Amino acid sequence: MEDPPSRPTPAPPRALDILLLPIFTGVVSACAVGAALWPRVGVAAREPATIAAVVGAISAGIVGIPAAYWAWTSGRLKIHQWMALGAVAGALPIAIPMVGHVLGSVLRGETAVLRQTSTGLLEMLLASAGVLDVARRLPLIALDAVPISIGTMSGLLYWCLVVRRRTR
Repeated sequence: MEDPPSRPTPAPPRALDILLLPIFTGVVSACAVGAALWPRVGVAAREPATIAAVVGAISAGIVGIPAAYWAWTSGRLKIHQWMALGAVAGALPIAIPMVGHVLGSVLRGETAVLRQTSTGLLEMLLASAGVLDVARRLPLIALDAVPISIGTMSGLLYWCLVVRRRTR
């Protein structure tokens, strides 16, 4: 019986290909926050959108670049894989402190105030990203959807503009 054919190993990504990821994520972050705040505050949405762009680019640099390099070198080059990778990378900067907070609260026996303190921690994290105004209008569950959505859209944009062109 023959072995199934293995996937061809893709060419390693160029440095520029990987360094474009934080730029794309910054643009997507700024657009998402700006679009969410524009109807309420108008031109004043520039400042939170700028902060969101910087935080998005830094997060993509810390989480997204290693993930993108892994995806390139392991042959995961399909659109759904990049969208899922973007969603996970978007969730990590908020999920990691939240998991630590929940574990600490449970170990200390402070479960009665867990929801209140979790909301406060999430608001603090999102305020540091410049999206607190958006966060106050969303329920607790939807708060983590903001960076997940930004990560998913960044993965989609990156796949469309970079990955697909390099793998044709």
